[in-house]
Amino acid sequence: MSTFFRLNGYVKLTAAWTDLGSLGDIVETASIVPAATLDNGSAAGQANALWQETLAVAAGGQATFDLHALPTTIYGGTGSVNMQAVKLAYLTNTGTVDLLVHVPGLLQSSDTAAAVLVRPGAWVLAMSPAQGWSASDHQITVRNQTASPGALVVALAGVE
Repeated sequence: MSTFFRLNGYVKLTAAWTDLGSLGDIVETASIVPAATLDNGSAAGQANALWQETLAVAAGGQATFDLHALPTTIYGGTGSVNMQAVKLAYLTNTGTVDLLVHVPGLLQSSDTAAAVLVRPGAWVLAMSPAQGWSASDHQITVRNQTASPGALVVALAGVE
């Protein structure tokens, strides 16, 4: 059996300004539409793995997972994804408390305490389709420093 992987995506941000004048309305718009496709493979502009999970993070606790052993269920079976490079990281906080997320390589720091603050309702999308971020430091950590539980949706695309 052969498998084929392809990831297409875009984000569209559009703003409009309207000046209500006596002689008529003047409308100005601006759009930003970054788009990318990752075709099947392990070279630049390619990926061959996708992993997503909703993580529950206990009050005052942390959740850690290994990029080299991400549990997955596909085609009715179970297995794991061994991510060697992350080319896309999507994080969304579905809970009610701030969460600190450390994704290896996403921040230019050797400090494993360096983290992205993901507030309730916020989402973070980072993509590096050519090279990606190395998964050699393969522990992703989600920290909850509050007295209430948190929840985070994580989706990663990259190369096994």
